Amino acid sequence: MPAPWPNATEEETLAYEAATKLADSEFENIIVKQAGPTVRKYVNASKANFLPVGDWNLKGLYRPPNAEMSDFERLRYEPIISEMREKGLGTEFAEDEVYAVGSSGAQPETYAHEFKHRQFEHEGRTFNLGPSEESSVRTWAAFRASTPREWYKAVRANLRSGESLRDTEQRLQKKFKNYSFRRHLLEAEAKAREEHGDAPKRRGMLGMFDSLYKDQEEALERRQQNWSLDKYIAQQELTKGIK
Repeated sequence: MPAPWPNATEEETLAYEAATKLADSEFENIIVKQAGPTVRKYVNASKANFLPVGDWNLKGLYRPPNAEMSDFERLRYEPIISEMREKGLGTEFAEDEVYAVGSSGAQPETYAHEFKHRQFEHEGRTFNLGPSEESSVRTWAAFRASTPREWYKAVRANLRSGESLRDTEQRLQKKFKNYSFRRHLLEAEAKAREEHGDAPKRRGMLGMFDSLYKDQEEALERRQQNWSLDKYIAQQELTKGIK
């Protein structure tokens, strides 16, 4: 590793390298926790970027390898590219890398969302959760939500034209109650955990699936009982507003 600053000693360089690796590992663990174990092998801190531009509607993006930018994408990205140009950041997005856009985009859920796109790009859309890759990624985020805030943001992201938030919430809850739907996703998670060595040796993949299924049952029950969107929205409006 090159010296991190001029005249850095070998000891300082080694310490800096160790700190960087630890930070990268912590970042990757946070993203895997957010997106689920199936995304683990596609999360790489060296592929994560931050664009220090203004806050735009677009919070993040993933540039697939060998992909031509469509006219729609050029139109959508033009304000961001223009600001990048003004700030001397170049005008291109590196292939097969993910980006958080602006301070509002620099959140774990943004990186989790974009790394999920990277997984689908490399594996194919093995989890067909909706009519498009984007809807599949958004549905997956709702399935993985572990806090009322994450659930609210995921429901809002899955909102369809003509739906209320309550309609969207009920549609997602109905989908997640479906045994076949949950079994498909949880078996994939159990397999990913076993491959990574997370499954208890005595129980193997079947035991891990049973454990995940029980956890998911409890999570769904807790979500329905305690994660009222109306209650969450009211609480946020009383404090600092919804983030």
